[in-house]
Amino acid sequence: MDLYVEKQGAISIARNLSHDVDDSVFVVPDSISSQERRLTDQVLQHYQKTLKTHVRARRFMCHRGLDDQKLVDQFRIGYADRTLGLSLQKLSKEDEASSRGALQRVGLLKPSGHEFFRGALVVPFINGEGIVTGAYGRRITKKLKTHSVYFVHWRTPETRFFNEAAIQKQSEVFLCKNPLDALSLWSLGLTNTIALMGVFSFSMGHLTFLHKSGVKNVIIAFGDSREESVCARRIAQLNNRIGINTYIMLLPDGLDVNACLSSMRNPKRLLMQALSNPFVMSNAHPDRH
Repeated sequence: MDLYVEKQGAISIARNLSHDVDDSVFVVPDSISSQERRLTDQVLQHYQKTLKTHVRARRFMCHRGLDDQKLVDQFRIGYADRTLGLSLQKLSKEDEASSRGALQRVGLLKPSGHEFFRGALVVPFINGEGIVTGAYGRRITKKLKTHSVYFVHWRTPETRFFNEAAIQKQSEVFLCKNPLDALSLWSLGLTNTIALMGVFSFSMGHLTFLHKSGVKNVIIAFGDSREESVCARRIAQLNNRIGINTYIMLLPDGLDVNACLSSMRNPKRLLMQALSNPFVMSNAHPDRH
């Protein structure tokens, strides 16, 4: 079957992202240069170092059931505590100006000098070659300022899936809407879990990559809101049409994965119960038992 007959369907999901494109989303228009990639890696390393000693960020991770040092190290999770500018000031004036200019070009610094990820946990998207292709941010404050948002997305033309390496090792994967949900499943032993950067981000690039990687089965683990349900069904239809069996996992109370598992005393038992139930599939195929 010709994969590209599904192009318009995949693009239609991605286009829905346009209503959210504001200060919470930065899409790098072109490929990143070697200097910009080096600086990006250094910024993420700064965030990783910050997370190790930031009490409030670690408390947030613990509350979400994600305070596992192995998990933090493997996925290079960090926290943007607004100290990046102080680190840049330690450079020579020429190097500082050059670095700030490069970081503004790729969107990690705003023209005002503020950090794009300020106040957020930062989870990089890393491809199979170990190269950072994007990053997801989740602000941890309980009360945001006016016009601020909890979720921030930094994307490049190469951004595809979080935990992309899992696709190269498994023919069956769990698909979550964001990295925090994926990390929740990963921490409970489902290491074949990948994630999008929000439910609207699924595009032709994702569809093509799944197909070329030989993935046979995808289990979608989104929440139960109207938008999540619509996107999950559409992704399932697109995948099924090109031969990728796709199912939708149902969680109790309509919660998303991280909220559901982090609110339960025995999250592993809850997960096992969810996995033992039939998954909903598109009308073209029977339920999976």
